[in-house]
Amino acid sequence: MNCTRGQAALAIGALLRASDTAAQELIPLLGRLAVDPVMAVRACAAEAVAALLRHAPETALDLAEGLFTDVSVDIHEARTTHWLLTWAMIRDTRRFAPELLRALAGPEKAARHAGATWAVLSMQGRLISGLPTGPSGLATAARQGAAEMAAGDPAYGASLLQGMFYDSDAEVRTAAAHAMTDVMSLSPPAADGLIGAFIGSPALAEHPETLARALSESAARLPSRAIEACHALAAVAERNSSEGRRGYALIQRYLIQAVLRLYRQGGAEVRAQCLDIIDTLYRSGAPGLTVALSGER
Repeated sequence: MNCTRGQAALAIGALLRASDTAAQELIPLLGRLAVDPVMAVRACAAEAVAALLRHAPETALDLAEGLFTDVSVDIHEARTTHWLLTWAMIRDTRRFAPELLRALAGPEKAARHAGATWAVLSMQGRLISGLPTGPSGLATAARQGAAEMAAGDPAYGASLLQGMFYDSDAEVRTAAAHAMTDVMSLSPPAADGLIGAFIGSPALAEHPETLARALSESAARLPSRAIEACHALAAVAERNSSEGRRGYALIQRYLIQAVLRLYRQGGAEVRAQCLDIIDTLYRSGAPGLTVALSGER
């Protein structure tokens, strides 16, 4: 980006995004920039090629293929080329599948971006023969990228996330756990499915606050598995408290709010379970519990 040709490529991208039609005189220039001998210039040109997809998809796909040809796999470390490859794969999966496989086998950052592209294809049902059929076929960095992408859209990424909560790599589990921040935006059946997978996985003990906060702050009616989640979160908080770990007080604070909401919206059975959870919180000395309960009386 700190060179004249790179700036020219970025300017073309800006013009293409701002225009309703592609300026035909810009396409030959973009074609030369897309195969520039300097990889950084190609990375800048990728943004313009992606913008051209809206105006002239076939021409843009040809330019994208040239941009990825005879260049180091390191080019996939750039976010611009990541998004170009993603959109190109959506348009013509078979044509760009070899390039995705090359990126998946590349250095860590390139593989992480490629994993995110793979996740988009998986969530859209566009995986074809020759591509990994599941996260287990990806390297660790690629699984992390896939988890990040799926967590960003848990409504579509739920099937991927449910397995990634159990991943052997802690960073992959961490990336997947971010999905619980938005779990209450899902439909009740989808939320129940994601919550059920999360509370039975290693990711719960590592990132309980993501689910606890989501349950406490939601304005919607809590899903049916919320009571199970509260039981699991109370157990994690109690264990963390007894072992002197940090963060348990925050979990308890969120949990108090969620349990009181469940108590108000539930029947006799749910209310009895809520009282059990309150007993657990009381035993571990949850701060703010007495005040919160007095407000309910």
